Amino acid sequence: MTTPENDLGEVKNLIPQAIGRPGQRRFCLVIEGSDHLAVGWMEKEQLQELSLSILRKLGPGPMSRSNTYAQQFGFDSAIIDTEFRVGVTTLRVDEEAGLFFVEIHERGASSTHPIIRFSGLSSMVQEMALTALEICAAGRPLCPVCHIPLDSEVRHVCPLSNGHHVV
Repeated sequence: MTTPENDLGEVKNLIPQAIGRPGQRRFCLVIEGSDHLAVGWMEKEQLQELSLSILRKLGPGPMSRSNTYAQQFGFDSAIIDTEFRVGVTTLRVDEEAGLFFVEIHERGASSTHPIIRFSGLSSMVQEMALTALEICAAGRPLCPVCHIPLDSEVRHVCPLSNGHHVV
């Protein structure tokens, strides 16, 4: 097994976040270890797929949520130890221990070593995944005909209705 640049062990907190207004948002996952803070930047689709993969790995079961993870991370005063663009992510579950293991490789990196590795309680990881899906769904509404995101500042001329269906 390769050794990552940053092995955080069991993390205290995972905070998915979207920064900016819909249509111009940037997405990240804030990973808070006991003495290390990392931020992985990713595309909306990556965050959505990561969340769905986590929920698939955890399997069927109660999808309970506490409101503890509906938080925003304060970037203004934080000292970030590691910041990277998310590439390939590997997930593993230890059902007996109730832990979820994650390895993330940096996007575009030539190294075979993950940039970061961490574990977290399955309940915390599930909570993060559910919150991330809510964040991803909170963007711009979609056109009911062509499913292209609607911009509130520009009139949408739907290409599937040959421009005759104004939304």
